[in-house]
Amino acid sequence: MNHGPQNASRVERLLVFTRFPELGKTKTRLIPAFGDERATAIAKLLVQNTIELASRFATERGCDLTIYFGGGDCQLMASEFGRKLNFVEQVDGDLGARLTRATEQEFSRGARRVVVIGTDCHSLCESQLHLGFDALRSHDVVLGPATDGGYNSSA
Repeated sequence: MNHGPQNASRVERLLVFTRFPELGKTKTRLIPAFGDERATAIAKLLVQNTIELASRFATERGCDLTIYFGGGDCQLMASEFGRKLNFVEQVDGDLGARLTRATEQEFSRGARRVVVIGTDCHSLCESQLHLGFDALRSHDVVLGPATDGGYNSSA
């Protein structure tokens, strides 16, 4: 159920990188403290909140939104998070390889600016996404700060 590109003429693409929330396979570092079911519920809530934010932003900005996911399949993602969304399975490999392949796909489909976000950025807001896209008008790469030791990437 890969919906393909939403509108090839749009030059801005917002990509959400996530995993399908599977019992015992997502948020595994939370399992010792919360158990399998609660960790999975937390993962689902984070994915749902991020997709809602991204959907609002994409509508407001007029950019395309694609959800790149691991685990599960397109049907599971659509039934859990919305049938009108564009879901694409991530390729195998480490995070760098998956990010590279996803952005390459989007650029090959006509994108000029691509912003990639994860689902663990619960404080991310629409104004930050606007800043990322706007900065990409004059920069090849924009990195957002991450206080947890990770990184936010726009390419």
